[in-house]
Amino acid sequence: MPAMNSWSLSDWGLIHDAGGRCGSFAFRFALPRPAMRLEIVNNDGPRSSSWPPPILEIRQTPDLRALSARNGGFTLTEVAVVLIIVGLLLGGVLGPLSAQNDLRATNETKAALAEIREALFGYAAAKGRLPCPANPELANNDVSAGVEGSYISTGCANLAGVLPWVTLGVGETDAWGNRFSYVVSTKFTRPPPLAAFASGECTGTPPPSLPTSAGFALCTVGDLSIANTAGGVGVASGLTVVVVSHGKNGGGAFLTSGKQIPISSDNDEIENLLIKDSATGKWKNAGFDKVFIKKAPTVSFDDELTWISTPLLLSRMMSAGKLP
Repeated sequence: MPAMNSWSLSDWGLIHDAGGRCGSFAFRFALPRPAMRLEIVNNDGPRSSSWPPPILEIRQTPDLRALSARNGGFTLTEVAVVLIIVGLLLGGVLGPLSAQNDLRATNETKAALAEIREALFGYAAAKGRLPCPANPELANNDVSAGVEGSYISTGCANLAGVLPWVTLGVGETDAWGNRFSYVVSTKFTRPPPLAAFASGECTGTPPPSLPTSAGFALCTVGDLSIANTAGGVGVASGLTVVVVSHGKNGGGAFLTSGKQIPISSDNDEIENLLIKDSATGKWKNAGFDKVFIKKAPTVSFDDELTWISTPLLLSRMMSAGKLP
């Protein structure tokens, strides 16, 4: 192709490139599109350099300088903006997802507590008494783990511990992998037939007959209670058994290894904590008052409880033909 004279209009300047002979003319205009430009070219062969050229061709060609700048990578500002957007998107997704997981775990634990409650009714109907707590300090690979503790004619040797999941045929842990604490009223753990009423029990005149198919009578009353806060208003009293899930934070719960999770500083969660009496070596609730706390969850309190009242247990026993 012959040498060409060309004028380029770009970057705010007009440049004349003379090849020394007559030839083609070309005007190049930078377009808004980053990687393209428009060329107006005279392709009519060798002619004089007079203007205008007789034949013009308009064509679109890549702007190599724009492409080069474009291929140089992202700027720090662009990267920062992308990271901020990704962070906002992840935060918007993970926050609700975490809340949904917590809600699902809570609902699963409530369902497990309901199943435990029904298993206790079934056990009482079959055995005429409620089961004794299991040893909380045994790891779940111990053959005695989850099996109810010993009892005598007056009831369980130990009235607090963990749920005897093996004896009842239910799950060992709540949705957070922690064992359920379990406390039972003494009189409702006596094996049938009942030999004698305890002092102050069933004091009517004349006294009722001793039951033969249950370790308690229609006049027997439980000694466990529920309050809405430590030292607060009573929610339920005269209970036969209380089962506690220590919630997501697990404060006071026993792990499957038999280790106890440290308790938080929340006074209401401390009320649901089991501690070992140094004098007797037996487990009891921290207040030694047989009062447990049930209330709406807070930042530091997330325990879930279930219990069985005396009238409800007596009704079930009558339906099963164990009383009166």
